[in-house]
Amino acid sequence: MQKPKILVIEDERELSSAIKLMLELNNFDPLITENGTDGLRILAKDAEHVELVICDINLPDINGYEILKIVRNSKILFRLPFVFLSAYSDEQDIRTGMNEGADDYLTKPFKSKVLLDTIKSRLEISRKNKVFLENESSEKWLGILNAGFKQEFLTPLNGILNATHIIDGGIQTSSQVLPGYSETIGAIFKASFRMLRNTRNLLIYSTLAENRFKTSDKWQEDYSLSELLDQILVYYNKFRTKDSIKIESLVDQITGCKGESEYMNVILTELIDNSVKYGTIDAGVKIKLTNKDHEFEFCISNGIVGGVNFDMNDIRPFTKFHNDLSMNSLGIGLFICKELCRKLGFEFTMHIDEKIIKFVVSGGFKK
Repeated sequence: MQKPKILVIEDERELSSAIKLMLELNNFDPLITENGTDGLRILAKDAEHVELVICDINLPDINGYEILKIVRNSKILFRLPFVFLSAYSDEQDIRTGMNEGADDYLTKPFKSKVLLDTIKSRLEISRKNKVFLENESSEKWLGILNAGFKQEFLTPLNGILNATHIIDGGIQTSSQVLPGYSETIGAIFKASFRMLRNTRNLLIYSTLAENRFKTSDKWQEDYSLSELLDQILVYYNKFRTKDSIKIESLVDQITGCKGESEYMNVILTELIDNSVKYGTIDAGVKIKLTNKDHEFEFCISNGIVGGVNFDMNDIRPFTKFHNDLSMNSLGIGLFICKELCRKLGFEFTMHIDEKIIKFVVSGGFKK
């Protein structure tokens, strides 16, 4: 574990040496300087790593108040804990330091325990403030995501996808089609579908991250799992090219399913998309949906590109496993599958050997 760096600006060498020794003995990394100019230079060079400043007020070049003012006006350093040392204990001196934004004020001479307790206290407060600010920022981001993305992104993207279906249907029945028209519609469809998936995944991730996941009454109606899978495969087969990975599917009829069809749609779509995106043309993608005594098993496998190797414990938010950096993704699809299966009571497993990766989702449906 990296030792906290403490910058000490003190022109009394005996005192600065004693402080340095005390900090080293207590597992800190002291940076010692005798004047304000060098102290500011250290802060400019190592701003991200210095965690606290101990500064004398009366220095040979710049006084401590001026150093504090520079620190507090810095966009990078303004939250840095700052402790004054002074030979003066006058109330006005103390008040001046605190008014300028100092976190604490110690009068010389002081006991080493007092300085050590002050450092530990200020570092702990600083860390709690960082955690609070990070959590607050995350909550605001997730709140904005949930408040606006569904209406402002999912709705228009679904509209674009539906429009491409209609236009493509008209193209297929028309005797007069401009060259490249069908390819253009296909490109629009693929881009919109990708944006829809990523937006939907972010929305689901935000509900999982905020522990707000819950099922909805509108998702408790009967649905056909086999028809749902067929509908998803339409997206991948509608605008196939000669270079597309071949998808083979063997689907048992599974109807009368109770539960969250929208979430099942996400699980199946993400597993198929990962298999298509990262699979090999030679191996293709093999899908099997099996009906097993009121339970189902969805199995999908493909060939591995680039020696990918990971296990279930490695599946975390915003984690990518493919070696080819040109393969763009958010890195949350598999994590969402894993978490949705856990929430819905399904079993989600995976297996990787030298050439094949296989995902399996199985379980029963709510009655």
